[in-house]
Amino acid sequence: MVITEDGKFASGYAMLKITGGDKPALLSADSGTTEIDDSYIIARATGLAFASASGGPNTDPDQLRQQAAFWLGLAEQAKRSFPLIITGRAVE
Repeated sequence: MVITEDGKFASGYAMLKITGGDKPALLSADSGTTEIDDSYIIARATGLAFASASGGPNTDPDQLRQQAAFWLGLAEQAKRSFPLIITGRAVE
C-alpha cells in the first residue's frame, strides 16, 4: 500500500478502511498456486541460494557471487514485466 504525502496529511492518525480488489490466491499444500510469474520466483530463489552460499573473494572459488548477480538480474527483468495492477485496493 502506498500513501502519498497528501493522503498522510488528510488521514492523520485516523483508522483506514481498505476496500476493493480481489482475494489473493491461497497457496495449496504443495504451493502450486501463485499469482506471480514462475520465472520470477525461480530466478529470485536461485539468486538467493547462490548468494547465501558465496563467501568473500578468497572463499568463493566457484564464482557464486557472479552467479547470484546473474540470477538476481534475471529476477529483476521478470519483475519489470509484471502486469499493471488493475484490481488494486483503494484506501478511504
